[in-house]
Amino acid sequence: MFGALACIVIVELCERIGLNTLVSTMKSWLQNQGFSNADSSSVHQIFTLLSFSCCFLGGWLAETKFGRYKTESVPLFLFGVLVLVALGTGGIKPNISPFGADQIDPATEGAEAHKSSFFMYLYLTVNVGCLVAFGFLANGFAGRCRTLAPSAGLPGYIAIEDGFFFCYVLTAGLMATAVAVFFAGTPIYRKESFECASRPVLGPFFSRILEGRGTAKGKISLLGWVLLPTIIVLSILQVFVPWPFLTTLSLAADLLCIGCLCVAHRDNSWLGKPDAVTRCLDIVPVVVVGNVTFDTLYNTMFSYFYEQGCQMDTRVGSDGMQLNAAFFNLGSSIAVVFLTPVIEKAMRSTSGTFKVMCGIFMGAASQLVAAVIEYHRRQAEMTAMSAFWMVIPYAMMGTGEVLCNPVLQYIAYDGADPAYRSLMQALCLFAMGGPPKMRKTLYLATSP
Repeated sequence: MFGALACIVIVELCERIGLNTLVSTMKSWLQNQGFSNADSSSVHQIFTLLSFSCCFLGGWLAETKFGRYKTESVPLFLFGVLVLVALGTGGIKPNISPFGADQIDPATEGAEAHKSSFFMYLYLTVNVGCLVAFGFLANGFAGRCRTLAPSAGLPGYIAIEDGFFFCYVLTAGLMATAVAVFFAGTPIYRKESFECASRPVLGPFFSRILEGRGTAKGKISLLGWVLLPTIIVLSILQVFVPWPFLTTLSLAADLLCIGCLCVAHRDNSWLGKPDAVTRCLDIVPVVVVGNVTFDTLYNTMFSYFYEQGCQMDTRVGSDGMQLNAAFFNLGSSIAVVFLTPVIEKAMRSTSGTFKVMCGIFMGAASQLVAAVIEYHRRQAEMTAMSAFWMVIPYAMMGTGEVLCNPVLQYIAYDGADPAYRSLMQALCLFAMGGPPKMRKTLYLATSP
């Protein structure tokens, strides 16, 4: 079991370093190739949107005769050769955690607790990947003088003009390693991991919902599910046609979709006798509301926290070397890495819902702490206050991450029928990525 889990963790680590390096350097690389700031931002948004949207395709494919093992291996190859990366990561994301959790034999004593812990430590691995990608490869801070930022190269070792090339070659190498490790683990994966669905699952899922279309909740449910692809289409249109009307329409669709799914599936008695489908639908409100609520708080790190850091003193050391304000974002990942073992042990017997509530509370508290820091910053001279104070709200947000993101992923796994686990994981990840335009629209609406 531990050998199989080790393979999954290594695969996830390589994939996270590779993906985060690509995502964090994409805009800069495009601008270096002559793309305008607006065009490079649009490409970046489309890539992010497609990565999360393709999770539905990857989740569905895993629940067909293709199976999770093949669905995992093919996207790894696509990502490994750096073609169709969004499609590749969409196949990896919703399947890597269920595939890993399935390596734990249900007959093992304390199996469910082990699976819950697996999700926590897999998320820790994700953040180790973030630290390497953002802290070393992308943000270019690996000591006082040794920077590996793609735009700066590695003085004494890698020329400036080769910085991006080196990062992307390294990314390709990591993904090749992930592919090799995944296939190397084949003999030790549980045989149940290779099982494929004997019948379609998507058809019966929507057939059950259609059965209740005569009820009020049935109509509300149908509207909510129909709005999901509508949101994706509107978001793509918004990238190419940045009309304020489309932004408002997209936000309205986001809110209406969330409201419909929560109202309809808070109680699924309108669908009659409980079965595999209703079991999945029971967890939809928790997964959607928990992810969207925390994600709204979480993404302030990339907007308000970042802008606040830019107004503070980012210098470090006697020579006054200046850091990019984005560097302090690493406080979140560092908190995840160090606090995950503590929280996992201290709250092992605590319910998932309570953990999520605590995580949202920590996210909200980080906003209050950031507000206090901002108040004192404004009382001081411009940039007189050290930006290292921002590590506190970043770390608090990281604590909230530990309590929300892996816990919600486990809820999606544990609450779903085995035949629908990848699909529910896809929904969880899509909600975790945030309804595409909600966070941007809220940011624009509340910006001074």
